[in-house]
Amino acid sequence: MRKNNKGMSGIVATVLLIMLTIVLGAFLAKFVIPFVKNNLSKSSECLDYRDHFSFQESFRIKTGSIYKDYNYNCKMLGKYGLSVKSGAENPAQIAGFNIVFRNKEISKVVKIRNGENTGTNGVKIFESDKSLKIPVNGSVITYVYNSNDNYDEMDIYPALTSGRVCPISDSIKISSCNQEISLI
Repeated sequence: MRKNNKGMSGIVATVLLIMLTIVLGAFLAKFVIPFVKNNLSKSSECLDYRDHFSFQESFRIKTGSIYKDYNYNCKMLGKYGLSVKSGAENPAQIAGFNIVFRNKEISKVVKIRNGENTGTNGVKIFESDKSLKIPVNGSVITYVYNSNDNYDEMDIYPALTSGRVCPISDSIKISSCNQEISLI
């Protein structure tokens, strides 16, 4: 006589499905959840610094009784001026910023970090030979970059002490310097 084993295969299938569910849940708990958790904290690292740096479009300077606007975001004779303004607060996580000079054909990334020697990457602070520093607490610093390339625009990207470079904070078109401005 033959025994009927049809009921046994349903029980085995149910047990196997339960075991598969437990193994899959353990895998998710061990690998996927920590992976997602770590990457979420890294992805939100730049949220506070989206608009931290910007280009100062112009300065209003009074000479005698006359006010005049000056724009130092310009180029002349292989030198590029850039006036960078920081956000109202300068948290400890900010290490500096990257400037991308570009035109339709080429681009160049220039890194500016607090405390670097003047002349690093061809950059110095305007009318100063002191070490590079970044603007803090809403202040503005004008830098001069030496390059023989002809760039039309520049973008600024905050750089954090973790090594991460955040998305673009500001962009500006580069015009020729006014006759009254000398970047030399």
